[in-house]
Amino acid sequence: MEQRLRLAKNLLTPKGVLICTIDDNEQARLSVLMQELFPAHEIACITIIHNPAGVQGKNFSYVHEYALGRVLDMGTGSGAIALSLAHARPNAQICAVDASVAALQIAQENQRALQLNNVTLIQSDWFSELGKQRFDLIVSNPPYIAAADVHWVQGDVRFEPLTALASGAVGLDDIRRITSQAKQHLNLQASLMFEHGYDQAEQVREILQQAGLRNIFSSRDLSNIERVTGGCAWRIAL
Repeated sequence: MEQRLRLAKNLLTPKGVLICTIDDNEQARLSVLMQELFPAHEIACITIIHNPAGVQGKNFSYVHEYALGRVLDMGTGSGAIALSLAHARPNAQICAVDASVAALQIAQENQRALQLNNVTLIQSDWFSELGKQRFDLIVSNPPYIAAADVHWVQGDVRFEPLTALASGAVGLDDIRRITSQAKQHLNLQASLMFEHGYDQAEQVREILQQAGLRNIFSSRDLSNIERVTGGCAWRIAL
């Protein structure tokens, strides 16, 4: 691991993204090495914990304790993801967009309650109002439920607006749309990450691969289900 990190030190640009694969007993050593090798770098280090035993709740990813630079949260809703990132990374500049004025009003109320000043809320249909802005990390929990999914009438999703849940016949329309447009808004070595349905990880990996992203990964939740998939932009789209 140390040899790989020392090699990465010579390759990473400021605010670049480092994706590591380590054993769960290497976490402490990773933290020490990051502080030693990258003290002046503002990087987002995404660490994928590898657990050969497959113990439930042990596989996960997290953002290391370094500034993220510019972050975009797409379809922010009440602002849960954007405000959590803003609180955890006060040096990062968070842009949160949503097409719904009502949702943004709730996000604004939550922002005021949490007294977070590093978040900008914008009404936008995905990237439509962002011009040529670029980001170091783009995250999204978009609509991903298929039109015929039986979960529509079950649990708490019954109380969600339809536009916040539905995304075409197989639930991937918005993920495809965001991915196709994200290339124009990602900095070099920036990452794009999605939360998605419990059975969609393989399809989302294929979408990201077809879009030209590299270092594609899927991360498991506490139920050991792949629920977050992401990749890295290896070149800038003009």
